Amino acid sequence: SKFRNNDDVFLLSLDGTLASTRRSRSWMAICVALKVWPTLHSIMKDLGIDPDDFDWKRQSNKNKSEINEREQSYEWLLQKLSALSSITQQGNSLDAMLGCDAVLLARVLLEEQLLDGGRSNGRGGKYGGK
Repeated sequence: SKFRNNDDVFLLSLDGTLASTRRSRSWMAICVALKVWPTLHSIMKDLGIDPDDFDWKRQSNKNKSEINEREQSYEWLLQKLSALSSITQQGNSLDAMLGCDAVLLARVLLEEQLLDGGRSNGRGGKYGGK
Protein backbone atom coordinates (compact mmCIF):
# COMPACT_ATOMS: atom_id res chain seq x y z
CA SER A 1 0.00 0.00 0.00
CA LYS A 2 1.02 3.63 -0.24
CA PHE A 3 1.66 3.84 3.56
CA ARG A 4 4.49 1.28 3.70
CA ASN A 5 7.29 3.84 3.65
CA ASN A 6 5.58 6.30 5.96
CA ASP A 7 7.62 6.97 9.14
CA ASP A 8 4.84 8.83 10.91
CA VAL A 9 3.51 7.41 14.15
CA PHE A 10 0.02 8.21 15.33
CA LEU A 11 -1.10 7.92 18.94
CA LEU A 12 -4.81 7.90 19.54
CA SER A 13 -6.64 8.46 22.77
CA LEU A 14 -9.62 6.17 22.99
CA ASP A 15 -10.44 6.41 26.68
CA GLY A 16 -14.18 6.34 27.03
CA THR A 17 -14.63 5.48 23.36
CA LEU A 18 -13.66 1.83 23.22
CA ALA A 19 -12.75 1.24 26.83
CA SER A 20 -12.59 3.13 30.07
CA THR A 21 -9.41 3.26 32.12
CA ARG A 22 -11.19 4.35 35.31
CA ARG A 23 -11.02 0.89 36.85
CA SER A 24 -7.32 0.41 36.14
CA ARG A 25 -6.55 3.93 37.40
CA SER A 26 -8.51 3.17 40.56
CA TRP A 27 -6.53 -0.04 41.03
CA MET A 28 -3.28 1.91 40.57
CA ALA A 29 -4.39 4.52 43.12
CA ILE A 30 -4.87 1.76 45.69
CA CYS A 31 -1.45 0.29 44.85
CA VAL A 32 0.22 3.67 45.36
CA ALA A 33 -1.72 4.37 48.57
CA LEU A 34 -0.45 1.08 50.01
CA LYS A 35 3.13 2.10 49.25
CA VAL A 36 2.73 5.61 50.67
CA TRP A 37 0.82 4.54 53.80
CA PRO A 38 1.89 1.02 54.85
CA THR A 39 -0.63 1.13 57.74
CA LEU A 40 -3.35 0.63 55.11
CA HIS A 41 -2.26 -3.02 54.90
CA SER A 42 -3.71 -3.72 58.34
CA ILE A 43 -6.89 -1.75 57.56
CA MET A 44 -7.42 -3.79 54.41
CA LYS A 45 -6.92 -7.03 56.32
CA ASP A 46 -9.47 -5.89 58.92
CA LEU A 47 -11.91 -5.29 56.05
CA GLY A 48 -11.30 -8.75 54.59
CA ILE A 49 -9.22 -7.50 51.67
CA ASP A 50 -5.86 -9.06 50.87
CA PRO A 51 -3.39 -6.20 50.26
CA ASP A 52 -1.31 -8.58 48.13
CA ASP A 53 -4.05 -8.31 45.50
CA PHE A 54 -2.63 -4.85 44.84
CA ASP A 55 0.95 -5.96 44.29
CA TRP A 56 1.81 -5.48 40.62
CA LYS A 57 4.36 -8.30 40.49
CA ARG A 58 2.14 -10.85 42.22
CA GLN A 59 -0.96 -9.79 40.26
CA SER A 60 0.58 -10.79 36.92
CA ASN A 61 1.30 -14.30 38.22
CA LYS A 62 -2.22 -15.02 39.52
CA ASN A 63 -4.85 -17.16 37.88
CA LYS A 64 -7.67 -15.08 36.31
CA SER A 65 -10.46 -17.03 38.07
CA GLU A 66 -8.68 -16.58 41.42
CA ILE A 67 -8.47 -12.83 40.81
CA ASN A 68 -12.19 -12.61 39.95
CA GLU A 69 -13.21 -14.46 43.14
CA ARG A 70 -11.03 -12.30 45.35
CA GLU A 71 -12.11 -9.11 43.60
CA GLN A 72 -15.49 -9.29 45.31
CA SER A 73 -13.92 -8.22 48.61
CA TYR A 74 -12.78 -4.89 47.16
CA GLU A 75 -15.21 -4.34 44.29
CA TRP A 76 -16.95 -1.61 46.32
CA LEU A 77 -13.67 0.31 46.58
CA LEU A 78 -12.92 0.13 42.85
CA GLN A 79 -16.47 1.23 42.06
CA LYS A 80 -16.34 4.23 44.39
CA LEU A 81 -12.93 5.32 43.11
CA SER A 82 -14.10 4.88 39.51
CA ALA A 83 -17.24 6.89 40.16
CA LEU A 84 -15.18 9.74 41.59
CA SER A 85 -12.39 9.56 39.01
CA SER A 86 -13.63 12.63 37.14
CA ILE A 87 -12.85 14.81 40.17
CA THR A 88 -9.53 13.18 41.05
CA GLN A 89 -7.81 13.23 37.66
CA GLN A 90 -5.19 15.85 36.94
CA GLY A 91 -6.28 18.31 34.26
CA ASN A 92 -9.38 18.41 32.08
CA SER A 93 -8.34 15.69 29.66
CA LEU A 94 -9.40 12.05 29.95
CA ASP A 95 -5.74 11.28 29.24
CA ALA A 96 -4.68 13.09 32.40
CA MET A 97 -2.35 11.24 34.71
CA LEU A 98 -3.26 9.58 37.96
CA GLY A 99 -3.34 12.34 40.55
CA CYS A 100 -2.48 12.56 44.21
CA ASP A 101 -6.17 13.14 44.95
CA ALA A 102 -7.06 9.62 43.77
CA VAL A 103 -4.37 8.13 46.01
CA LEU A 104 -5.58 10.12 49.02
CA LEU A 105 -9.18 9.21 48.22
CA ALA A 106 -8.26 5.51 48.29
CA ARG A 107 -6.89 6.00 51.81
CA VAL A 108 -9.92 7.98 52.99
CA LEU A 109 -12.39 5.43 51.61
CA LEU A 110 -10.56 2.54 53.31
CA GLU A 111 -10.37 4.38 56.64
CA GLU A 112 -14.04 5.41 56.48
CA GLN A 113 -15.07 1.87 55.60
CA LEU A 114 -13.29 0.62 58.71
CA LEU A 115 -14.91 3.31 60.89
CA ASP A 116 -18.30 2.51 59.38
CA GLY A 117 -17.94 -1.16 60.28
CA GLY A 118 -17.84 -2.29 56.67
CA ARG A 119 -21.38 -1.07 55.94
CA SER A 120 -20.49 1.40 53.18
CA ASN A 121 -19.76 -1.17 50.51
CA GLY A 122 -22.83 -0.54 48.41
CA ARG A 123 -25.79 1.81 48.48
CA GLY A 124 -26.22 1.33 52.21
CA GLY A 125 -24.18 2.59 55.11
CA LYS A 126 -23.44 6.07 56.27
CA TYR A 127 -22.76 7.35 52.75
CA GLY A 128 -25.45 5.44 50.86
CA GLY A 129 -27.88 7.24 48.57
CA LYS A 130 -31.56 7.69 49.39
